[in-house]
Amino acid sequence: MQLNVAPESYAALEATGTLRCLFRTTYTLSSRHSSVAIALAHDLVKEFTDAMLAHFVQIKAGTRAANANPTPDLKLNAVTLRSNRIFICYDMFLQECKKEVRDKVDRCVDQPIYAIYKSENVYHLTRSPALDRRIAEEYANLRQVDTGPRPYFTDSKNPPVYDEGERIEDPEYGLYDTEGFGKEEKDRRGPDSRKTQTEADNADATPK
Repeated sequence: MQLNVAPESYAALEATGTLRCLFRTTYTLSSRHSSVAIALAHDLVKEFTDAMLAHFVQIKAGTRAANANPTPDLKLNAVTLRSNRIFICYDMFLQECKKEVRDKVDRCVDQPIYAIYKSENVYHLTRSPALDRRIAEEYANLRQVDTGPRPYFTDSKNPPVYDEGERIEDPEYGLYDTEGFGKEEKDRRGPDSRKTQTEADNADATPK
């Protein structure tokens, strides 16, 4: 993975042992169910964070030691699908991050935001003050309407419904048009299969 990490991002991580990040990238999966999107979000941020911290260790040590990578603690706060994009707000904590710092960050909606995005096959991590207020407000709003465990989840195409603070979501199979899937399957099989199915339907309809 190719990385371009702004020096101030590494400096902040070294000083506090934690960063709050907004990871954004293209969402390519067909399913938009929360369980699928959240699983993908976890894999994406883990892959990036592991690579970033390995690079961080190399810079600090001035070497490419293979087994010196720290194990971060990742906390997903919110996963949002907007059209064909996924936005993941998460906190990373180094092992040496003090407990009081962790607790404060975990409770607080207002934190400096570090943006992660991909451009021309390079992942960039940079401080983004312009996102601070927007992310804090969206995070605070989610906390008000969703009393369930994190990560919170929203989808612009399938807005969540809440019942007394609990997010209500159909099972994954309920989000798909099974009739449309049947049509796609008939189209794939070709005109002969459609003819055969029509003859079978007519036979079933003939009085016995």
